[in-house]
Amino acid sequence: MQKIIFSLIYLALFTTQAKAQSQLSDGFIVLLCDSCQINTSLQAINQAAKTKNISFALGQTLAVESKIYLLYANNNQDNNQNEEEILTFLRQQKTIKIAQSNHSVQLRNTTPNDPQFGLQWQYINSGTTGGVLNMDLDADLAWDITTGGLTALNDTIVIAVIDNGANLSHPDLAANIWRNQAEIPNNGIDDDQNGYVDDYRGWNVLLQNDEVATNGGAHGTPVAGIIGAVGNNNRGVAGVNWAVKLMIIRSNFNTSEAAVIAAYNYALQARRRYNNSRGQAGAFVVATNSSWGLDYGRPADAPIWCAFYDTLGKYGILNAAATANLDIDVDLRGDLPTTCPSDYLIGVTNLDRRGWKVQTAGYGQTHIDLGAFGEGTYTINNAGSYGNFGGTSAAAPHVTGAIALAYAALCEDYIHLSRVQPAAVAAFVRQSILRGARPSVHLDGISSTGGQLNLNGTLLQALSDCPSNQCMPPYNVEILHQTTSDLRLTWRSFSTAQTWGFSYKFSTDTAFSPPIAIFNDTLNFENLPPCTYVDIIIWPICAAGRLGDSLRFSANTDGCCIAPTPINAAIDNSSSNNLININWPPITAAQNYSIDYRHQNGIWQTINTTDTATQIPNLQDCAMYEYQIRSHCDSNRSSTPTNIATFFTPNCSDCQQRTYCSQSGQNSQNDYIARLQLAGQTINDTNTSGYIFIDTPQIHLVAGQTYPLTLQQGGSDLQYLRAWVDWNQDGDFYDASEEVAEARFLFAPDLNLSITAPATALYGLTRMRLAIRYGAYPNLCETYAFGEVQEHCVFVQRATPVTEIADISKDFTANFAANLQPQWARLRYIGTSATPAQLQVFTLLGQQIENRPLELSPHEEINIDLRGLPKAVYVLRITTAKGEAAWRF
Repeated sequence: MQKIIFSLIYLALFTTQAKAQSQLSDGFIVLLCDSCQINTSLQAINQAAKTKNISFALGQTLAVESKIYLLYANNNQDNNQNEEEILTFLRQQKTIKIAQSNHSVQLRNTTPNDPQFGLQWQYINSGTTGGVLNMDLDADLAWDITTGGLTALNDTIVIAVIDNGANLSHPDLAANIWRNQAEIPNNGIDDDQNGYVDDYRGWNVLLQNDEVATNGGAHGTPVAGIIGAVGNNNRGVAGVNWAVKLMIIRSNFNTSEAAVIAAYNYALQARRRYNNSRGQAGAFVVATNSSWGLDYGRPADAPIWCAFYDTLGKYGILNAAATANLDIDVDLRGDLPTTCPSDYLIGVTNLDRRGWKVQTAGYGQTHIDLGAFGEGTYTINNAGSYGNFGGTSAAAPHVTGAIALAYAALCEDYIHLSRVQPAAVAAFVRQSILRGARPSVHLDGISSTGGQLNLNGTLLQALSDCPSNQCMPPYNVEILHQTTSDLRLTWRSFSTAQTWGFSYKFSTDTAFSPPIAIFNDTLNFENLPPCTYVDIIIWPICAAGRLGDSLRFSANTDGCCIAPTPINAAIDNSSSNNLININWPPITAAQNYSIDYRHQNGIWQTINTTDTATQIPNLQDCAMYEYQIRSHCDSNRSSTPTNIATFFTPNCSDCQQRTYCSQSGQNSQNDYIARLQLAGQTINDTNTSGYIFIDTPQIHLVAGQTYPLTLQQGGSDLQYLRAWVDWNQDGDFYDASEEVAEARFLFAPDLNLSITAPATALYGLTRMRLAIRYGAYPNLCETYAFGEVQEHCVFVQRATPVTEIADISKDFTANFAANLQPQWARLRYIGTSATPAQLQVFTLLGQQIENRPLELSPHEEINIDLRGLPKAVYVLRITTAKGEAAWRF
């Protein structure tokens, strides 16, 4: 019988106020319960405080009818009680409903010192130049609460500005530009492994690089300035947020829906990584701004585009979108994206300084949520100066800025909640903006709220309903103690829960236990067998017996036979050969470990060890290796392997080692490639000798991805082009997939193409050849009168690791004749369900010998006829939806 002990230890986890406030160490403001009196309450508190060696004295009655008092704490003996511990003690007392520190307050500069701030009438409208007095955003009142930048838990708030780029060096914008600090710029490597190479300054979805500033930004710069021009810096103007970070995503206009989705996805991956890593990677993106769209567009014609807003919302990203600059009812006539039916999208129309809807601005009682000042607003421009900017393009970023400002004002409990329920907090912020809107006769009946954006109203709504005042579910489960027999758990909670209800079941149970009530936030399970899994449901029981939503999670005692994690791998630079050091944390149940590794798509090799560290020596230069580790616990138990991880070995400086057939032009004075742009690299060439080899910079391509290729010819003439890449690294360009482009220049200076790196490409350095010829297509391995051949180093890398199939036996047998010529191979499929598969046979150089489908049945043995193959070493690969397995024979 498994014994369970529920600890009565109360581990209180309470929030603190905003980090920017300075605190007094000897003053505490308390709110007593409705029926409590200060004298008797103080006696009870001091009686309980004796064990803490402290006592409390009444400092001042602050609000007698509201039962709010100021208490001072006195140390009766020398002890180490700190302010947080005293607060925890006070909050545990039955007579105290709320306790907080006595914070010092300071006079705030609620209007910035920026010299041109007076021209920004949308913040404070004086009624001059055709405006209406106080017809504004109430920004000065909102900035009394916060000027933006950080959350209550010091998360850096990020807004994704999807537009045509921005002037990153504008003196009133530069300090607020987001940079991907986990990426090393211009090294051709995806340093943070987020799927984007060199995305240091943001991302350009058209060029697949971080070029977000050059030859652009006329529209995007003022949009970014409205959201987050640096405030109170004694320069120019101020944005809605004085210190928010702006993630610039360049998509331009007149592109395609594919570019739109790709742009949104960059913001999404950053927030998803932030959520999954608890703030250690990615970015806390809270909103995107879209000051563009498709006039008369219909959601039915763009279902993927529209559905993507729900995906963004799921991870905590709201989206503000400008409606059409047309006097149309978009509910009837259509508009994208503002008519997309998403709870995480805010449709915005345009108002002038009188608060009237601009005539040339869309409206709609269903899909246009509110209006915002936009027409004639004053902000930064792309020339590094300042000027007017208007249209719905200027209205939407005021709403986007309000989203970021709301996140800066949210209490700590809401920021904690955003880490586990990001969609719920995003929905709450959206409602704060809509409910905080100022009613307007000019928008009544033509917008869903009938109101105009009001920054102060938004923040008051955001502050009025902190989760501390609600019966909110628990979150942030933590394991305090874990052994092979004991398990102690706690969780973070909001302060209104008086009791907790929970139910549990072990993996051997068929149903959960009856509900049990506890009066603390700690669970103890004791005297359990090793590796016992328990499924737990916890919910708050609040005032008047009200039940909150539940949290369900699983935990286990130690002693499970699991693979180690995390695993660290690093090149040993002191070694004369390529040597990788690998280490991992110990697994209690493990007796030893096995490390499988292989070169590219080669044959797995295994190292066995009883240690938690090993070395893999004598690796090839400039190659990608894969590895995984599993634990072996006894003769009958081994863990599943870790996910396959990768590392690259160094010494990739020379890609001239392979010899290719010669090819060149004899006269290239007017027939040469002057510039190449591919995968973030721009390579200029003034050579006119007919052939040039360019080994730096290397061009990095990811297997399975497509890249735009732009070429500029020297001169202007009728040129024919072909391009090849040696994907299998066999020293020629003759394989079927290796001719990657064919086109004519047709007297045009630029040629725009694309290159797709096959998913089957070998990883590492290889050669790319570009050839242009006057009047006819160039052929491989020939010399022609007019033209040029360019060759480049290309480094191919894998996008995501391949997971090895677990249910194909590795110990298949292959019989050979006396002359070692393979005759047949037998595979034993040990899976329990039928599955389609693909059989491939390659030479070690990557030449494909066989490629055909298989239908695998449970426990089937497959005989593969290999007769007729010449004497050599081959790789046999089986691929299913689960991954792949490969062997050498």
